[in-house]
Amino acid sequence: MFNGNIAKWIPTKQTYISIAANHGISRILDDSEIPADDSRDRELFDAQNQYFYNILKVKITGGKAKVIVNQHILTLDAKTVWKKFIDYYEDKSIVSLNKANYFDRIASLKLTPAYKGGAYRFLNDFENLVTEMNVSVGSEMIDSDLVGFLTTAISEYEPFQATRASLDTNALLNKSEITYDGMLNVLYKNCPKKPAKSNRSVNNQNSDRKNRDDIDVDNGAWKKDYTKWVPIKLFKNLPEKEQAARRKAQKAAKDKQKQAKLAAAKARSDSDSDNTGPTVTSDDSGKDVFEIPKELAPTFRERK
Repeated sequence: MFNGNIAKWIPTKQTYISIAANHGISRILDDSEIPADDSRDRELFDAQNQYFYNILKVKITGGKAKVIVNQHILTLDAKTVWKKFIDYYEDKSIVSLNKANYFDRIASLKLTPAYKGGAYRFLNDFENLVTEMNVSVGSEMIDSDLVGFLTTAISEYEPFQATRASLDTNALLNKSEITYDGMLNVLYKNCPKKPAKSNRSVNNQNSDRKNRDDIDVDNGAWKKDYTKWVPIKLFKNLPEKEQAARRKAQKAAKDKQKQAKLAAAKARSDSDSDNTGPTVTSDDSGKDVFEIPKELAPTFRERK
């Protein structure tokens, strides 16, 4: 699939050239002349041309490329579509814009202690981006430029400072230039190792939990009191009836504790409630009488 992204044009172009070659219809994409009208070869050419147009119609999903394909939906002319692809995507201004975009992306890569995946992952990302750019623009970046970009990208990463100094010293003593591939190899070999993980793994934690569950913390008090907790290892060996009885007793004890807590909370709530508020009572005639506490009465007195 090709969504019209300029950066993806070169690899897409190479893919379609391979597809055409595999189908024996390379002349649709190259500079071969169109066969003369009313010839048998022209009939074959037209069939091949329409066939490849249908491939492009399905595979092109967006951007300027899709516009170009749709412009020839009536003629089904893949050869003309392909020529327009070349004219647009390989125009000097478009190529320059694509390179500038990749330069910006490479320049924005910075190795810091917080870089996800660490230094090794950063070098992978940097190398992959450079490879992607080379494929996209159809040419390789100058070695000295790559060294410059990589040097800037790692300049603030302290663990690589000594390595970088060694590279400079070695180049000076040998009167040689630092190469991009050579610099990458040295940096890969000197990537700081990740800190060792804690030996306390999940399995160890589960093992510790299991050991705690097997400890008799009550020194056998559970033998006489069914509400007491029984170590799991010992509980499994008890008769099923006793296991059921203990579960029932423990549940009843928990329910009792819960009810006691609720009762205590209710008692505190009742004691804290304000009993001085107004009340409603009924007089002898059955009418409701609104009574106001004495301490609040002055608030409701009418002015004389």
